[in-house]
Amino acid sequence: MIQISSKSDPINLIKEAQEYCVAQVKTFDPDLYLITLAAPKNTQGALIVLFAFNVEIERIPNTVSEETLGRIKLQWWREGLESVFNGKPRKHMVLIALKSILDEFPICHSTLEEIIDAREHALEKAQLKSFHQLYNHGKRTGGNLFKLTAGIIKCDAQIGLELGTSFALVQLMKSIKLDKLKGRCYLPSIQLNEIESAKAVNVYKTTLNEILKCLPRIPSDCSSFSKICYWIVSYDLKSLNQKQSIFYEDHERHLGWRKCLIAMRIFVLR
Repeated sequence: MIQISSKSDPINLIKEAQEYCVAQVKTFDPDLYLITLAAPKNTQGALIVLFAFNVEIERIPNTVSEETLGRIKLQWWREGLESVFNGKPRKHMVLIALKSILDEFPICHSTLEEIIDAREHALEKAQLKSFHQLYNHGKRTGGNLFKLTAGIIKCDAQIGLELGTSFALVQLMKSIKLDKLKGRCYLPSIQLNEIESAKAVNVYKTTLNEILKCLPRIPSDCSSFSKICYWIVSYDLKSLNQKQSIFYEDHERHLGWRKCLIAMRIFVLR
């Protein structure tokens, strides 16, 4: 954790906190960093702070060696949120940045807490029995994140919730190999030792089709942010469906091309 001097100038401290958030999102969730550029300029800083919070929470299950340690860290963030909404944020860059945007933008405390609660599922490594359970996990994580985003950019909250859910589910389908290494499997009804079986492939393909059905209809007058999110989910679903293996692994060249496509799409939409 970055050390913060109690003598730091408040204005400079907020600026440092915001810069820290930008670096975190750029490094650990470049997709979210890119799509932020499609949002109105006066909201981009707030979105980066929100996404940096999500990065901090999302990384915990992948960076701890024990479930108990993960629960302790998640509890620290719950208490950190309390400190933010009580007006005296703990000395963490993301919490300081979050406090700095609360007066201008509507951020729901309970929704942020639900995002934290949802990450405990990853720590538990519990098997999902149905697509409904998988969908609910995506709704509580990415769905809640994008619902908060919709509030910041003044867009339809329901579309944000549904888009974010689909976005999160696609990310889970792309990270099956990483999750397997961590002892987790997000394929409904599939146990960890079945993940390379024909049964798992069938469930994988069915799950992709179910995610496609969950994508909301995007009105023509919808925000550029929503349109680019919709495009990314659609593009990734198509790419995943074309793969012969459920272990999604993109070559560097394709990743670079995908990034260029997203950037060009944002340029066209703005």
